[in-house]
Amino acid sequence: MALAFLFDKKSQRYRYKDSGKFVGQDAIASLTQKHIDQVSSDATKIIDLLINKKISVSTWESTTAQAIKEMSIAQYILGKGGIARMGQSDYGAIGHLLKMQYKYLRGFSEDLIAGNLSESQARSRLQQYINDGRTLYEAGRHEAHADDGFTRERRIRTKTDSCNECIDYASQGWCDIGTLPAIGSDCSCTSNCGCKWEFSKSDQTDSILTQNYGWLKPRSLLPHTLNYGYSHPRTNR
Repeated sequence: MALAFLFDKKSQRYRYKDSGKFVGQDAIASLTQKHIDQVSSDATKIIDLLINKKISVSTWESTTAQAIKEMSIAQYILGKGGIARMGQSDYGAIGHLLKMQYKYLRGFSEDLIAGNLSESQARSRLQQYINDGRTLYEAGRHEAHADDGFTRERRIRTKTDSCNECIDYASQGWCDIGTLPAIGSDCSCTSNCGCKWEFSKSDQTDSILTQNYGWLKPRSLLPHTLNYGYSHPRTNR
């Protein structure tokens, strides 16, 4: 994914190479979604070949695994601020995720061979893997902010039908960075999670009016399991 812009560490935003102006957040979101949509289209064509018995399950699995790998790396790099900002820990995080994805993909192959999935179920299950691309983008953003001295984080919901876990995470407001689970992890939304990160370098706290205490919704009293290895709670993938 060639970028026509440069990353500004202070603002944690991209600037156009020619003008130096900030790239709009909508433009970045559009670029992210465009890439995910392209991978989704390619992966759909590949599974159609399998369904029509044009290729073997083995060929389907290896080709799909490569598409997921390329998408995951590209999305993380976009969130991190470009390939020049990538370090060993970043590639390690991506590698850990891909290891889990390949494990789930092997289970997917076994279900296909056993005839346990209808065509619509197979396509729907495949889309879960593609949707993980956006969570990789947010993972890259998280590591970029942590690397550049941001100390506070909060989860922002963008969906009205967020799962109970995401509602709980968002209700906690500002927390020390690294406190909350990775987006798409430790929640029922999984790859369909619509949450985003927001970060700050100042000691941000929330007004009592913005914290969902008391009769509104109590904060969970149990500590959350940190999950920045990006493993997923799904067992049926």
